[in-house]
Amino acid sequence: MATRIAAICCLLLAMFAVPAVPAQAAAKTVYIPSRWASTGEVPWAAERTRESANFILLWGDRSGTDPRNAPSAYRFDPADILSQLENLAFQY
Repeated sequence: MATRIAAICCLLLAMFAVPAVPAQAAAKTVYIPSRWASTGEVPWAAERTRESANFILLWGDRSGTDPRNAPSAYRFDPADILSQLENLAFQY
């Protein structure tokens, strides 16, 4: 379940992410819609966020600030998910 939640968050972010560009291009910018914070539409908080070179991962409060130590139903490793996303993104 937690892996599905993390995957859904990644997919949502992919809609707002800056496309992948060659390394010599300008730095990427993460865009977080202001309405996420003001409306609670997405339970976003900076302390529940991790980034890789090409992805940002957000998760809800049930996994806490360190989801590796969350209750088993909500436990996951953000570094592992980001690593898998990086590997998959550039295979195709």
